[in-house]
Amino acid sequence: MRQKMRNHVRRQVSVVMLTLLCLLSLAACGKKGADKTATPSPAGEMVTTGTPSPTPEVAFYKKAYETVGRADLYRLPIITPDVNTSAFCIQTAGEYAIFSITEIQQPDGETGESRSHCLFALCRPLVTKQIKYFDPGFSVGVTALFEDGSFLLEDWENGRVCLYDNKMDEVRAYGYDPSLFLGEYLGEADGCWYFFAMNEARNPMYVGLPKEGGDSVVVEEPVEIDASTAPVKYPHGWRSMSDSSLSATWFLHETANEENGIAFTKSREKEWYECVSGTLMCGRGEYKTEDGETANEFRMYDLSNGTIFGKLSELDLAERYTLRAERILQNKAVIMNALKKDGSAEVMMWIPEEEPVKIAGFCDFTKNEPIDCLAEMVKDLKENSDVLITPDILEQTGEEVAFAEVMYEINFANQFALARATRPELLPAGTVHPENMRNNGTGHYEFNPHVFSKIYTLEHGEARRQAFFNFVDALRAGEEWFDCPDEDTMWWCRGRLGHFFYPVEEWYTFCGVYKNGKGQIIRYDGTTQEQFDEKKAEFERMITDIVNDAVGDDYNDIEKTLALYEFLTEYCTYDYEMLEHMSDWSDRQGGYRALIEKKGVCNEYACLYQYLLLQCGVDAEESGGPSVTEGMDSHAWVYVTIDGKGYLVDPTWGATDSREPKLEYFLFTDELRETRDGFRASAFDIAGCGSESRKKYSFEANDKRFEGLWDGTYVAMDRASRTIYFLDENGRLGAFHYGQ
Repeated sequence: MRQKMRNHVRRQVSVVMLTLLCLLSLAACGKKGADKTATPSPAGEMVTTGTPSPTPEVAFYKKAYETVGRADLYRLPIITPDVNTSAFCIQTAGEYAIFSITEIQQPDGETGESRSHCLFALCRPLVTKQIKYFDPGFSVGVTALFEDGSFLLEDWENGRVCLYDNKMDEVRAYGYDPSLFLGEYLGEADGCWYFFAMNEARNPMYVGLPKEGGDSVVVEEPVEIDASTAPVKYPHGWRSMSDSSLSATWFLHETANEENGIAFTKSREKEWYECVSGTLMCGRGEYKTEDGETANEFRMYDLSNGTIFGKLSELDLAERYTLRAERILQNKAVIMNALKKDGSAEVMMWIPEEEPVKIAGFCDFTKNEPIDCLAEMVKDLKENSDVLITPDILEQTGEEVAFAEVMYEINFANQFALARATRPELLPAGTVHPENMRNNGTGHYEFNPHVFSKIYTLEHGEARRQAFFNFVDALRAGEEWFDCPDEDTMWWCRGRLGHFFYPVEEWYTFCGVYKNGKGQIIRYDGTTQEQFDEKKAEFERMITDIVNDAVGDDYNDIEKTLALYEFLTEYCTYDYEMLEHMSDWSDRQGGYRALIEKKGVCNEYACLYQYLLLQCGVDAEESGGPSVTEGMDSHAWVYVTIDGKGYLVDPTWGATDSREPKLEYFLFTDELRETRDGFRASAFDIAGCGSESRKKYSFEANDKRFEGLWDGTYVAMDRASRTIYFLDENGRLGAFHYGQ
């Protein structure tokens, strides 16, 4: 069912795309009863539309066409260049290409309105210069071209489809239910040409036209269709992912299996899919000229051999055109629309002559497992891009890795390879790309049971701080009593202080009576001392492993804060079920739950994050505040102090679906928290002091040192050059230097 729905959506999208194509290229074309007189040909001859006389064919050779700025780009005489006319290549099949041509005529003498005249052109550009012109006399919907040059045109006004031969003579016409909307041509089955269709209720069905004549047929269920006669859109039935999701990587996959495909580096950071035929794909890349103008360049990819060849730039032409690659003919020539500034357009044909070059990091998932593909790609890119690339996922030995994770890492590696090729100034020679330095073996932190933040110390005093450490020591030693100056302090130790500074305790123990200067520790029913010792040891081991996995001994506070931010946003997922039951399940919340279950709400993210930071020596305080946005409640984050200045970090809102966090919530300011996010800065809480916190303590976050990161998504940290790499809002790799 899921696959059927996917095919249904794909076909509906195809209908929309074909409709848009028709509106763009055929608007105002062939009104019923349009003139069927003569149409001027590019050579100035008069060619009668409908049944033009054939002319002798000549073999294709370079001198047969005028070149445009370079030896491999030819001007096709489909239209007269100095007339306000545009032409679009609708389809190619075999040696044939069919075009729609729109000519804007002079304003009508009576109404003053401009009129358009539209016709079709059929040609074999690689075989002969001969062009046949044809005015169908009706508004055209769907078109299908076959390898022998015959073609089908939908007369959507009259509910029929007409078949023409390669001389543009009408062979026959098929009627169909006018309540149906025809979509793309799918191929042949049981002696019929089949089109996708929908009824007024948008239910999918299929319309078949008998090749030898007869009435059209309608079937509701898919038939076994031979798609070899349909226009080839994707190689081997593959289709391209959204360019914006993987901005540095081309990924084409099978329609029925998204994990079976190919991936490779784009030529430019802004490169779009233009057209595919057979195993050739043409990509269009955008770049800025020296004078600040935007220009396009085109590249050809051989998807079967993993090679790239040919580069065509709009700046290669003597006159400025905006080029668009429309179709690939015979796996060799690219038919291009060339739009001029005055709105008219010409037709050009590009036949790249350059020798193919192997694509560095070409990854074929049909031949290798995804993780093996990634390993080969990284090896290839290291050798060819002069950037040391070490994605996380290669270190995840013994674990099953999701395909999406591999694809993210491939794009991650390609970001650096692409930047090296197009913007070498961003990556000086010898640049290391270490990702987040996981599993590097340079962290040797030991668990510290005595962590306590500065503002909590100010709020509670040294005596209460020491009592809390006594409480933790007693818990770890399995003792029942701990030294405590008063009963109120006993409850604080087991309550808020324990929640933030030794979170494992609140799930298994509570306090009993207070007497003789000591507080009593009691285990919850069902929890033995041995069980608590086991949970306590597991908690301390997990905390220590995380810190040592993410943080090296010589990391500075910026690097520690970022490394643990990146870790936590990937480690935890947001718990929407807990959000729905906040009041009822409040006793089940905490940093310990976030650690063990890898999920939580904002205060659990904040609790765990500040505890990890304290473990490696960064002063961190849980903080929060009320929202001024209608429908939102309060929110929690962390206040960190670096080099004597305060900053806000929000690991909850920093998380993304692509593993690496958003940097807009990393080391940001009170001003952003208020103006961007809607939380009143004057009412920020810290250390549990409530809305009066600002009156008691100074914990402002107003330093904009890291402003250059706030529009980006984290990619990597290079400690050697003190650089944080990120993707900006346009998907381009950026670099932020944070100094010593």
